Amino acid sequence: MRNVVIFVLSPFDKDDKPLNDFTDQTGTFHTQTRQTNESCIKYLLWKLAKTNETIDHAFAFITPDFLANGVYDKFKQLFPDIHIDYVTLPKGLVQDAMQTIPKMHDKLLAYQKQQHEEVRIHVDITGGFRHASMMMLPLTQLLRYSGFTIGEILYANFSVNPKMVEDASNLLDFTSLIGGAEEFISLGSVKQIQKYFEGTKPSLRVQNLLANMASLSETLSVCGSYKSTENALSRLSNAIRIYEESQKKRKKH
Repeated sequence: MRNVVIFVLSPFDKDDKPLNDFTDQTGTFHTQTRQTNESCIKYLLWKLAKTNETIDHAFAFITPDFLANGVYDKFKQLFPDIHIDYVTLPKGLVQDAMQTIPKMHDKLLAYQKQQHEEVRIHVDITGGFRHASMMMLPLTQLLRYSGFTIGEILYANFSVNPKMVEDASNLLDFTSLIGGAEEFISLGSVKQIQKYFEGTKPSLRVQNLLANMASLSETLSVCGSYKSTENALSRLSNAIRIYEESQKKRKKH
């Protein structure tokens, strides 16, 4: 397994400022840093070391200014054992920045083709412009659809005390849920399935499954509350489980 981290390069704090003390959500990780990406990469190195792994490669979005004024070189000196490739990130409009996503995607695909083992992508969504996280989330989803394994999703949170490297994977999972909901509304209507069963007597388990599929579809289509959507998802999950168990029993007989 090859471990790769992607991030948007952030500036450094001034040398006359005190170092930032960072921990994690368990309180067992501790480090001092002057830069946000430094916090996440040190945390990732610490966590991977527990399984005798390390960061094999890094890919960064870097502005022309940071290439010219030495920020990139300074960052590389922090992690001399990690080879860092980059995509130049233009300042200015969000639309311009978003156009760099396919460039990074293609770089990572090319890297994967050179390897003879699986590549796991870790993502630091902290650094760069305020719209950096807007870039990193769709990029991460695109990489997932391209067959990459997605590892840690990290965020260096300066606004809490103590400062903390957070697990932000729930954010990605939530965007996946929204995408799945949209797909379900567009393609997952159960009307045609229900029509298929007209004039027949499907089992109670099938009826329960169809009813809960319809309930979720209706909840999503009327923009139900998060709680009502969560309840509908839970009921559908339970109905699917019951149906799958009944199918397994049938195959045994």
